[in-house]
Amino acid sequence: MLAHLNGQKWNAQHFAKGLDVSPTTINRYIDYLEGAYMIRKLPPYFGNVKKDAG
Repeated sequence: MLAHLNGQKWNAQHFAKGLDVSPTTINRYIDYLEGAYMIRKLPPYFGNVKKDAG
């Protein structure tokens, strides 16, 4: 499922619904995979100008 959404916006709820678990569990799995150097989360390249200006 992660490979299918490569490069798209992350939505834990989408994965949670598909796997029938809570979004918290999905985020823990993602943190584990990142800690094991199996995946890497990249921050967005551009910030939200309207959000940052406030």
